[in-house]
Amino acid sequence: DSFPQVLAIAEQYADVSCSVGTHPLYEGIHAADFASVRAAAAHPKVVAIGETGLDFHYGYSAEADQVR
Repeated sequence: DSFPQVLAIAEQYADVSCSVGTHPLYEGIHAADFASVRAAAAHPKVVAIGETGLDFHYGYSAEADQVR
């Protein structure tokens, strides 16, 4: 949800880049979220995609939901 603000900061400075992603423990992820991550990743100031894997360590989110 904070990507627009992060991108605005990166766009202010020539030597600042940013990343985009959705943390695996964020509940309520659906296909549209992944489409928006892909679209944001196409921006020239975005140099990485992060926090998109699976996280079963803490057990905060159901494994089936993360895999979906």
